[in-house]
Amino acid sequence: MTNHLDFLGPYNNWTGQRVVSTGIPRSSYLATLDAYCHTDSIIIVAGQRRTGKSVVLQQFIAALHEQGVDHRNILYMNMFIDDFEPLKEPKEFKAAVASWDKEISAPITTGFKYIVVDEITEVKGWQKIIASLKEDARKRYKIIVSGSNSQLLLGDMPTELRGRYYSLIVRGFSFAEFCRARSCDRTLETFSDYLLTGGMPEIVMAPTALARGNLIRNIIDSTVKKDLIDRYGADPELTDKLINFMRRTFSCKFSVKSVLRQLGSNDHTKVTEHLQWIEHIYWAKFAPIYSERAKDELHRGERKVYLGDHAFILSHKLDKGLLLENVIFNGLAAAGYDVWTYSGQTKGKQFEIDFLAKRDSRVLYVQVAWQVGDRLSTTFEREFGNFDKIGHHKGEKMVVSMDPVLTPQAGIVHLNPHRFLEAIDG
Repeated sequence: MTNHLDFLGPYNNWTGQRVVSTGIPRSSYLATLDAYCHTDSIIIVAGQRRTGKSVVLQQFIAALHEQGVDHRNILYMNMFIDDFEPLKEPKEFKAAVASWDKEISAPITTGFKYIVVDEITEVKGWQKIIASLKEDARKRYKIIVSGSNSQLLLGDMPTELRGRYYSLIVRGFSFAEFCRARSCDRTLETFSDYLLTGGMPEIVMAPTALARGNLIRNIIDSTVKKDLIDRYGADPELTDKLINFMRRTFSCKFSVKSVLRQLGSNDHTKVTEHLQWIEHIYWAKFAPIYSERAKDELHRGERKVYLGDHAFILSHKLDKGLLLENVIFNGLAAAGYDVWTYSGQTKGKQFEIDFLAKRDSRVLYVQVAWQVGDRLSTTFEREFGNFDKIGHHKGEKMVVSMDPVLTPQAGIVHLNPHRFLEAIDG
C-alpha cells in the first residue's frame, strides 16, 4: 500500500518549523483569497502558466500560518511535480487526502481544514473528487485549486459545483508589483522600463537582457506551444504561425477570415479551434467590438487581440502605441472591468474609442496613444475629438499617453499610464 505521507511531507510544513521563501508579496491576490475564504465556496485560481499562481498559493498558505491556522490543517499538493504523479489517479488522490486527514490534521471546532491543489486539471475526474470533498460537511474542508486552462477549469464545471465557487485570475506583475520587485518608484521613466520588460515574474527578475530573451523563448516553447500540442493535439506548424502572428498584431483588429488570408489557408474550422485553445490557456484575449447598432453586433466578425502579457511581443520596434494599448487593456481587465472597443458612426463615417470599460456602475471611455502632442496636432484632434462623437453617453472620458506635458480638456481627463492604472481601481 502506498504511504502517501512519505511524499506529501516534504512539500508541507506540518511541524511549523520550516521557513519557506515566497517571493514578492502579491497583496491584491492575497486580499481577494482571504475574502473568499470567509465563504463556503471553492476557490479556483486560474491564469497562464508561469504567472506565479503557485507562488500566490504558497504566500497564502504562509498568511494562513500567520493568522493562527494550525500547520497540520493545511494540505498542499502540486500535480506538476513528479512526486505527485501517482495522485493523478482518483483513487490515490482520495486516499492521500484521507491519510492526511486521519494521521496529520488536528481536530477543529471552528474554521476550516485547507486543501490546496496546484494544477488540479492533471487529476483524472477532478471535478467529481472536489465536489465529493466539498459535500462532506463533517470535514469542513476549504478547497483551493489552481489551473492554467479556462475551459478545463470553468467551462467543464459539473452542475453540482456551478455557482458554488469563486474564481481568481493571476496575471503577470502589474506595474505596482513590478516596482516593488525592482525596488523603484512609480514614475513615467520606470513605466517605460515596464513596457520593455513585461510582467512575467521570472522575466522581471532576470539579471540581463540576454537572460530575459532566453526565458521568453523558453516560456513560449515549453509552456505555450507545448501546452497546446500536448493538451489539445494542436497542429505544431499552425500553432507556431498563430503565436507569431499574434506577437506581431497585438492590439489590432482581426477576424478568422483575415487570419486565414494571412496564413494562406481555407480551413476555417481548424483555425477557429486553435484560436479558442490559445484563449483557453490565457495566452491571448480576444476583445469584442461594441456597437450601438444591433445589426453590427450580430454580423461583426472582427475582434481585437491582446496578449496576456506584453513580455511576448515580437519586437519593441513595432508600434509603441499598440504596446501601450495592450498594457492598458490588461490593466482594465485585472481591475475587474468588462472591456470592449467602442465602434460608432457619425455623419456616415466610422470612428472608434479604444476602450469602453464597465465595472458595476462605473463606465469609462478610454483613448490610448503613445503621445498626443499639442492641441494643433492631428493625433490630439483624433484622440480628444472622438469623444465629441459619442453624444451624451454617461461615463468618464480619459486619454492615456506618455506625454510629459498633459493637456486635459473640459470633461476629459488626460493621464500618464501609471496614474491611469492607479485611478481605475477607485
